[in-house]
Amino acid sequence: MKNNLTAIIAYSGGLDTTFCIPYLKEQGYEKIITVTVNTGGYSDKEIQKISDTAKTLGVYKHYVVDAQQELYDTVIKYIIKANYQRMGQYPTVVGGERTLQAMKVAEIAKKEKADVVVHGSTKAGNDQVRFDIVFRALIPEVTILAPVRDHSFSRAYEADYLAKHGIKFSAERASYSINVGLLGATIGGAETLDTTQTLPRKKLYELILQETGTQKEQVFPEELIFEFENGVIKSLNNQITDPLKIIQYLNQYAFEKKYGFEEFFGATIVGLKARIGFLAPAIQMLISTHALLEKTILTSEQIQWKDTLAQVYGNLIHEAQSINPLTKDIEAFLDKNNQFITGKVVAKIEAGYFQILNMESPYSLFSQKHSYGESSELWSGEEATGFCKIYGTESVLAYQAQNN
Repeated sequence: MKNNLTAIIAYSGGLDTTFCIPYLKEQGYEKIITVTVNTGGYSDKEIQKISDTAKTLGVYKHYVVDAQQELYDTVIKYIIKANYQRMGQYPTVVGGERTLQAMKVAEIAKKEKADVVVHGSTKAGNDQVRFDIVFRALIPEVTILAPVRDHSFSRAYEADYLAKHGIKFSAERASYSINVGLLGATIGGAETLDTTQTLPRKKLYELILQETGTQKEQVFPEELIFEFENGVIKSLNNQITDPLKIIQYLNQYAFEKKYGFEEFFGATIVGLKARIGFLAPAIQMLISTHALLEKTILTSEQIQWKDTLAQVYGNLIHEAQSINPLTKDIEAFLDKNNQFITGKVVAKIEAGYFQILNMESPYSLFSQKHSYGESSELWSGEEATGFCKIYGTESVLAYQAQNN
């Protein structure tokens, strides 16, 4: 190995990426640079702790990149416009974040003229694909290393290795992999590795809350008022207008109500079945309110084709294909499709459920005069009879011809 090689590590501060620091030093890398990309979920205290750990382990340089606003502008805003939830449940909590993190790490790898770029992914998960595909596209000249994947190190081995270097992870914490960001948090390991064990939901929920930082003491209103403009959340309770603060507030509101922890079964990008616990109440509430507002404004054909493209879009984001040009094509469609999604939705959490109470919009197609009900002022009973006689004629004739 050449002397004075530079390694850039995508550093979350978790067990896997922390392990990579002393491991690479022992492999002969003299300049190790860590990059922590904050896409939400880190408190100031945690950012400082991560920086301190990196310095304790002797890194050459440590970067902290705040990408929360960029994540909202380039990913979260469109996930909400698309109402995307994988298999109707999971709002791709990690996918969009990993791609953006990889892009930011690639920028610094290029700036620092890195020889290798490193991530802490395992050989079985989705993140390895997300990091690798971005690095291949943006910095093809830089070698990609993933020590945990390449050598199949166990989390127990990594924790023991770090303990010998003065960095301790609790046995319980080492049993789980927790990812926290603006879109929410996921937790996997221990009981999620098969289907025979029941998830200890309370314990996993509390482990996630520990990772999200100190919860603020505050009094929450009984109801929430969501205001959207052109498909984008503009205010909450007529007071909070910053989307990042809206997401933070909604998460706090959900934590107070003990709402939001769910279990998801799916398939990884590499084709393995997976089981995780996740917590993403803010995004789920924003998707629910946006989707119901949308139903009163768009035509049936708009909704049908939007839902079709939204699934394609969300799957691209989840499955490491956000660099595919099709994602930008669909984002242009979502912007146009959402141009009249403007209005207010009132909702609350009660008895463990998120409930929509009412909504209004200047572009609503729903009114007492024009809506479905006992009667309509748009046509007479005689005209309705004529419509029913003509509509479906081809189906009626086909049925009669094929069944007589």
